[in-house]
Amino acid sequence: MANIQQALESYIILLDTCFAMQPGNAFKFFLAQNENVLKRNSINVAMKVIQELHGLRNAKPETCDEPDVPEKAQKAHNRIAKAQKKGLITLRQDPIDNKSNNDAVMVRVVQQVLFSKPVLLLTHDRNLADTVKNYKKIASNTRDLIIAGLASDGSIFDWDDRNNKTTANRATTKSRKVTGTMPQTRTQSVRYTQQSANAFAKSATLFGGYDTRISVRETLREGCSLSTKSGCRITLRKQIASGGEGTVYELDDNKTVCKIYHNDKLTKGLQDKIELMLTRNLSDGQICYPLEAVYDSIGTFRGFVMPKAAGKPLGHHLFHPSFAKMNPQWNRKHSTQLAITILRKIQYLHSLNILIGDINPMNILVVNENTVYFVDCDSYQVEGYPCPVGTPVFAAPEIQGKDFKTFLRTQDHDLFAVATLLFMIFMPGKAPYGHEGGEGVSENIKQGHFPYALGERHTQNAPKGKWKFCWSHLANLKGAFNRSFHSDAKDEGRVPVTQWLNSLQKYLQVLETSGYVGPQKVAGVDINLFPENICRQEKGGVITPPVGITNETDFQRDMNKLVAELSGNYVHPNRSQPRTNNTSKTNKTSHIPPQPSPPANQPAHTPPPPPSGGIFDWLKKLFQ
Repeated sequence: MANIQQALESYIILLDTCFAMQPGNAFKFFLAQNENVLKRNSINVAMKVIQELHGLRNAKPETCDEPDVPEKAQKAHNRIAKAQKKGLITLRQDPIDNKSNNDAVMVRVVQQVLFSKPVLLLTHDRNLADTVKNYKKIASNTRDLIIAGLASDGSIFDWDDRNNKTTANRATTKSRKVTGTMPQTRTQSVRYTQQSANAFAKSATLFGGYDTRISVRETLREGCSLSTKSGCRITLRKQIASGGEGTVYELDDNKTVCKIYHNDKLTKGLQDKIELMLTRNLSDGQICYPLEAVYDSIGTFRGFVMPKAAGKPLGHHLFHPSFAKMNPQWNRKHSTQLAITILRKIQYLHSLNILIGDINPMNILVVNENTVYFVDCDSYQVEGYPCPVGTPVFAAPEIQGKDFKTFLRTQDHDLFAVATLLFMIFMPGKAPYGHEGGEGVSENIKQGHFPYALGERHTQNAPKGKWKFCWSHLANLKGAFNRSFHSDAKDEGRVPVTQWLNSLQKYLQVLETSGYVGPQKVAGVDINLFPENICRQEKGGVITPPVGITNETDFQRDMNKLVAELSGNYVHPNRSQPRTNNTSKTNKTSHIPPQPSPPANQPAHTPPPPPSGGIFDWLKKLFQ
């Protein structure tokens, strides 16, 4: 390997933007000290560098990493222009450069040149340096590569020589592009390099930057091209979704999609969070986690590439009111397996210290009970970057009504949301605090007003109809739900994911070994999504139906009772005659006052006829 001075005289010299923007007059001193050498071997500067400097010098100071960035960019731009007139710099003009960001241009030029000539790369960007060095390692028959930095006095140095003296620091530090030196202590505004899927650090300190807007100069739409950090070009194809934060586009490979943030949602904190998330590769491809950040033609962060999802949102699948009718083959064994599949993904994320935060049925897409996709993963909480959004129904009592951007959640908060999601899977679409009477859902959650019966505790305004039959069939899961939601169990701690998985495996065994398909049996476990009998345990192997019931389900019995009451023909089991309101003397045990007899010329009151189609069918639809 040649020394730095020999490299200046004979290597292909490439200049990165951040090298020219080093503080003070370092770049000016460098040009002056090496003027004679550079007249013989000029520096190659891509037009992309000029474009990037132009964008930075016109940027608003409040949108930059440091307020003096526009001033530094202006000085660098002027010095490059003067050096070009002196013959110290040669501008590289290649039309293909306009389709990539500056880093991608630098990487491509190095790849093209390194097979025939040695390269001296002038940069203070660790990511760019690592990318070209990794390329040299895997490519054979390449020439020498030196990556050099700029000192304050205008002298340049080999980064490898300097870093070899501080190996311990090199393993734990990152660099910020544009300003500062290469081995820099990690801050929240850094560019990260890829690591294996080790767990993120646990953090109790909230990172800022979510309100620091990034200035955007380009409007992106279908057909626009962007570049990834690795130098790959992508083209936005058909728009497939749009939400409050951004728009998702198809890509050419049909395996990935690209989320582009809306211009008014793009912030420095969001960019830093995505670049932190990119330091981990997740092994589960059905978690649509960021794969690569994308940048526009002037190098501005715009979004990220992620795996393409499939399926329907859980909110439009199992939770939809017409699901049972449209999918009669789906039973509670399918629901249990679906719950297990979802929990295993949550368990994997928690093992990496990733908190989902906004657990809700619209962010889980269902293909079948064994295949689900998690989307909206950029909202996950990692280290000091919070999940900025949430859904009140899934928010734990202690964070109800809070601004989710202003605090870091705990795994306990996720466990409340997990329990809520599981409850809504087994009570299809019904939230645990949705009950008759009471206050609003948020206040019910705060107070722990969980209305369902357990043991000796009777129902507390629990929803009627099909919901009580569903609840009765939850067997060993009832206690876990009570622990998660009822105020009496607030000191027991929330149910961990591992315990839920263990309970669901046991519950699935019950459904597979002792379950039956209704609607006539009145004891045992009905695996229908909506059972029509209360789940009664068999004692001594003998099934004893309820008193007075022969061949009808509990649901039919309830409906027939209601029909009889509405028509005035209901006979209580302890009475031999229908209850009537037409009595001549006061019944002391009745809350209904005696009614006067109708006039002789007026017929007695008769109930109105049932609606067309039969009152039983009408009431059944009403209750379902």
